[in-house]
Amino acid sequence: MHTYLGIHCKRNVILNDLFKEKIERTAATILGVEQSKAIWESANKDILIAYWTNEPTENFVYDTTAAFALSGYASSPVSEVFHKLQSSSNAEKNNNLFSNLNGLFTGVFANSNGNYMQGWNTITRVEPLYWAENEKYFFISNRALLLHLVESDRNTPDYEIKNLVPFIHNGYHNSDLTPYRNVNVLAPNSTVISTPDKTITKVIDDINSNSFVFNQPSDELYDQITREFINGFKVILDQGLAINAAITGGKDSRLSVAALSYLNANFKTYTHGYDEHPDVIVGKRIANELGLEHYVTRPSAEADKSDVVVQDILKRATNILSLTDGMLTAYENVTGSYTFNPEKVILGGHGGEHLRGGYNRIVTRHDHKGLETLLFEKLNPYKKFMNKEFQNYYEQDLNEWLEMSNQIPPEDIMTRYFVTYRTGRWSSAARTGFNYNYYLYQPFFDSRLNKILSKVPSKFLLNDEVIYNILLRIAPSLVDVPFYADRWKFESNGPISGSEKQWEKRAPITAKQQSKGSFNWRRATLTDMKDAMMEEIFSSTNDRLFHIVDKNEVELVFSSDRYINKPEIDILVWNLYTVSLLLSNKWIGENDLSRKVEINLPATKIVSKRNINFIDFNMQTSNKEISMKVKKNKLLIRYKNNFGENNLYIQTIGGKFTEPPKNKYEELTSLGNFKEYKVIFDATSRNEKQKIVLFFMCYDKEKRIYNKSIPFVFSTKSKQYTCQFKPPKEAANFKIAIKVIPINGSKGEIKLENMSIYSLV
Repeated sequence: MHTYLGIHCKRNVILNDLFKEKIERTAATILGVEQSKAIWESANKDILIAYWTNEPTENFVYDTTAAFALSGYASSPVSEVFHKLQSSSNAEKNNNLFSNLNGLFTGVFANSNGNYMQGWNTITRVEPLYWAENEKYFFISNRALLLHLVESDRNTPDYEIKNLVPFIHNGYHNSDLTPYRNVNVLAPNSTVISTPDKTITKVIDDINSNSFVFNQPSDELYDQITREFINGFKVILDQGLAINAAITGGKDSRLSVAALSYLNANFKTYTHGYDEHPDVIVGKRIANELGLEHYVTRPSAEADKSDVVVQDILKRATNILSLTDGMLTAYENVTGSYTFNPEKVILGGHGGEHLRGGYNRIVTRHDHKGLETLLFEKLNPYKKFMNKEFQNYYEQDLNEWLEMSNQIPPEDIMTRYFVTYRTGRWSSAARTGFNYNYYLYQPFFDSRLNKILSKVPSKFLLNDEVIYNILLRIAPSLVDVPFYADRWKFESNGPISGSEKQWEKRAPITAKQQSKGSFNWRRATLTDMKDAMMEEIFSSTNDRLFHIVDKNEVELVFSSDRYINKPEIDILVWNLYTVSLLLSNKWIGENDLSRKVEINLPATKIVSKRNINFIDFNMQTSNKEISMKVKKNKLLIRYKNNFGENNLYIQTIGGKFTEPPKNKYEELTSLGNFKEYKVIFDATSRNEKQKIVLFFMCYDKEKRIYNKSIPFVFSTKSKQYTCQFKPPKEAANFKIAIKVIPINGSKGEIKLENMSIYSLV
């Protein structure tokens, strides 16, 4: 952890000792360190930089006239950067220096001779930079809460609650706002300069412009991208630390170990999982191809034997808020303490999305409509819960991004939005927490690499061409090693002519069985964690939370069965829980708060199988717009084109969805005394990206007591699909229903085959 706070006095103001004491007290509370490593002060007592670290190496240099602090890491040593800044004649030359550095970093430089202070960030902002000013001082820091409490002369934060709307929607701040009043986030690839008379913010270079230089990537461009990708790893190796790199079945870890191998680095590789898991299979094969030392860490055998896991959700939440300056929800996995382990070095694969088109991967269209879907649905999922005035304030910002599509291709906006906010706010908040504990190197966030990528049209990122071309240049033997449940996107619909053999080699590897270790216990918000979540969210101290969200709508989440087992609602509950704790200030300073809950783990062992005979299950359609052909193990569904009917259902057993199966179907639909049930089936469709929703409904003797819906997207190639259900113990019988989501303007045909229900314990 490297933390700095710079203060520059406005005209006719000087710093006093009481103010410096306030800085030390605040830092001791917020940063978990007893005192600063160093404080530099100008001779006139009008500029100050304070610096803290819990690492063995310091990133702070100074003399009588100037000082420089850096967070993160860069391709030039801190002392070298400092001397270049001292000899520089103006701020523009300073900008050129930072524009040409590899790495990820922010820095602050104070010059008493010139009476100015200047800060810089990178295009990814994964090392954050915040600034504020009042009538007496200008402030700059890489820690928002420290800056805010010193600037406002408070012991607890002064929250700007309207700024919390995007946090509740997304679990992080996908805007250039913070939860703290009067604290600004520096824009990407920018500098901020203070003098006694004014404050200026500006871009470091022209990389932020809206022009896209490359219409078609060339071999020369791919060579340049590869060079900067490798340079990002050179920065890491220059630190002289032993590296232990993880390999999974994905694309990012493969690129990382390929780069290290290309540089002849001294490193080890490992994979976590059981021997039969695709991650382990692929990891071993990659290590063998590159001649690398590789070992496997296996999950504890006891984990799969246990039926319950205990989690302290209150301690988890307060810890995450404390480590991330209140910038991340407790749903995220950012754990740690204030103790640094100099023996631990993590090579993170975070940021690989920058090579794959960012947010383009979560929408099905990459035009104006797709951008609108991203902004106003994917990033705006809980609008019905929000205070309308605050919601409108958030949507104004989203509309500004939508309007950019008049000048910039929508797919490029989706990539830029990802880098600006998902990386610049989510990844930066997570990194702030991780930095307390160990060395974290994230080469995919390298500044110069991402400047080049920002000029590549996103369509070439989306189809994996950039990743493929980097790998082809540094480890060509790995391009044909299969991925875990994935392919190169440019060949996902079939081989390119002339590369059929390579396509066959790259057939994805899939998992045959899950373990309890893959279970996401955080999804139990409305079951095992319900009481603990309600206790905090509806506590008497949370009036301000219900200025942001509608209390009646939130109460329905906890009282209505329709919200159970919905991933988006689980995330909403975590976000509300986190905001309630944030506004309570329980997370500030040391505390021993605890609220433990027991989470029931899922069943994993299959004990019986029941084949679904579609004829016996009395299949029925909802209206004349949809028809079907029924065979014992096959169901062919057809719907017409150019119609407005949305409620296209295939129903089993008959009767209303809310009513139990009739007596003659009781034996056929009985569940038995099992913990969970898995439905497996094969499917194909006439159209690509054909959507359906599968409903699994359970009943006691009188009514429906469980209803879970799972969406599926089918393609023209037959695949196997699975879903798992955990109804309450009282459930005696089940029904299945299928809702078809029509593709407008097209006739639809869907084939389901070999459907089975597995009972698990």
